[in-house]
Amino acid sequence: MTRQLSGQGDLASDLSGLLNEWGRPEKRSAVPTEITFLFTDLVGSTAMTSQLGNAGAQRVVRAHNTAVRAAIQAHGGREVKHTGDGIMATFPTPIAGVQAAIRMQRELVSVATANPALNFSVRMGLNVGEAVQEENDFFGAAVQMTARICAAATERNVWVSKAIVDACRGQRIGFIPRGAFQMKGIQQARPLYEVAYTEAHKNELANL
Repeated sequence: MTRQLSGQGDLASDLSGLLNEWGRPEKRSAVPTEITFLFTDLVGSTAMTSQLGNAGAQRVVRAHNTAVRAAIQAHGGREVKHTGDGIMATFPTPIAGVQAAIRMQRELVSVATANPALNFSVRMGLNVGEAVQEENDFFGAAVQMTARICAAATERNVWVSKAIVDACRGQRIGFIPRGAFQMKGIQQARPLYEVAYTEAHKNELANL
């Protein structure tokens, strides 16, 4: 079943300007390179600030940044930029990106569980494809699709493209199909998958 994604929460609006910028042809390197991209997104950050206040929201942002950056470093990745509600990063391989995202989510879920008053969650998207680098940023359809995958993902989960799933075959990581999504700016509906990193995921995967 194909699902229409029109943009969810703060990520869709916050990334609109960035997506337009990434689509511009000027000032780009001429040599595309295959890269694994990750986006993270603090779900409902505007409402979170209203609920927790500036100090509480900043605690959440710090917890997010600490967990994400530690995992990026541990798995050989590189932070590209802070998007306001999340972080964009690159990894040398798809498996490194998936392993980093699993580590991030486990740490963030642990922090949120230990601090229920903070009441936050993070979603993540991963994709691999060709992009061009210019002035410490990356441009191309693969980058745009990664942002759209992140916007489609559900809270406290990691969603990935079929290209990531194919690249991780034989790596003992499970992926649960979540259907085909028609994402803004992407011509055809694309299948998306959820990384099976919890016991609940593994039980669901066993019953497929």
